Amino acid sequence: RAITGLGFQPDWVWIKERGNAATYASYDSSRGNTKVLGMANTTAAEYTQSADPGLESFDSDGFTVDYPNTHDYYINRSSQTYVAWNWRVNGGTTSTSHTQGDIDTTIQVNQDAGISIVQYQGDGGSSNFTLAHGLGAKPAFVVLKDRDTNGNNNGYQAWHHKLDTNGYFYLSGSDAQGTSTNGTVNVSANTTNLIGWQRSSSSGGGQTISESGDNFIMYV
Repeated sequence: RAITGLGFQPDWVWIKERGNAATYASYDSSRGNTKVLGMANTTAAEYTQSADPGLESFDSDGFTVDYPNTHDYYINRSSQTYVAWNWRVNGGTTSTSHTQGDIDTTIQVNQDAGISIVQYQGDGGSSNFTLAHGLGAKPAFVVLKDRDTNGNNNGYQAWHHKLDTNGYFYLSGSDAQGTSTNGTVNVSANTTNLIGWQRSSSSGGGQTISESGDNFIMYV
């Protein structure tokens, strides 16, 4: 089924069934249309919908959905109502030349819209590090997720520049703002090219943002 009327080709699509308890489904054109992550309410790792693609394509005026029936990612069940949030980035075109930071990143960016999708692999380190984000302006809002199974917390971590120093939220929880110097944004290291992350050990919060060998996604 084609969902049309957006007026643009989306690169990040976030879908939720409104009438039932079902997991948010998050797709982006950097990872590809068969790769789905639960959004907000889940700590599950990325799932590949190979037999039933779910989001069949990112289209010029919207997107096309199939009928996935695995892992509770329901996005097109008969007679159900849905909501979808959509963002345009750069048509799925990424750049892998972002080596300015301490860990290399693959970036899809739309500087005019002020949004980028950033991929990187954790190094398992225990000291502060930086990542290139591609925006050409200091980041104001970041959502980060470990795509693989994480030994500490596999939930989405969210940061906003108006939070308290060292502040963060996990979207999968209902807790108040937390603060930490291990696994949170290092505001003093944020620049028009880089976002800084604080890391005082390779466990706990440090593991959440850079577990060795795990693949991560950031929406900035």
